[in-house]
Parts: sequence; structure tokens; C-alpha cells
Amino acid sequence: MILSIVLISVCALLMVSILLQNSKGSGIQSRFSEAYQLIGVKRTSSLMVKASWTLALALVVLTVIVSH
Repeated sequence: MILSIVLISVCALLMVSILLQNSKGSGIQSRFSEAYQLIGVKRTSSLMVKASWTLALALVVLTVIVSH
């Protein structure tokens, strides 16, 4: 039961970290990317990528643990 709650929490955090990442497309965000880089989004972006990978790994490990 507790592991299921932790698994759901990791899923929610992973979704949030992916949504907060900087877009690399050529959409509307590319017009404003220069302003974002001035205030340190580049550093925050790498932190979000690391957080996403860590949470994804935690999700896989927790899924295997809960399934057994």
C-alpha cells in the first residue's frame, strides 16, 4: 500500500518535471529563449533533465518492486 502511494507520487513528480523542461522545438518559445537564457533557465533546464532521469529510474525500480 505504501509503495503504491510512493509510486503514484513519483509518477506525478515525473510529469511535473517533464512539463517544466525547456522546449527545444521551434515554436513560440524559441522567440523568447534569449530572454530566458539571461535569467538562468539553461542551468535550471539541466537540473530538470537530471531530475526527470532520476525519477524515471525510480519509477522503473518501484514498478518492478510493486509487481513482485
